[in-house]
Amino acid sequence: MYTVAEVAEYLKVSSATIYRLFESKKLNGRKVGGQIRFTKTDLAAYLGIGIDEVIVLGGNYAKSRGLQEA
Repeated sequence: MYTVAEVAEYLKVSSATIYRLFESKKLNGRKVGGQIRFTKTDLAAYLGIGIDEVIVLGGNYAKSRGLQEA
């Protein structure tokens, strides 16, 4: 499972953007011990790609998805 900071780094956006996506239910995740965590499946679903692609892709998807820094 990935932390908010790890997902933000992967997508090349701020942590605040990840929190907004989670709160607006655009990015699935779960709370574990009071912290939000994400799986590869969550990221793949958000990006619209196969789960195997999550490992090899970088931040190029941030711009293609129209994400902006907070």
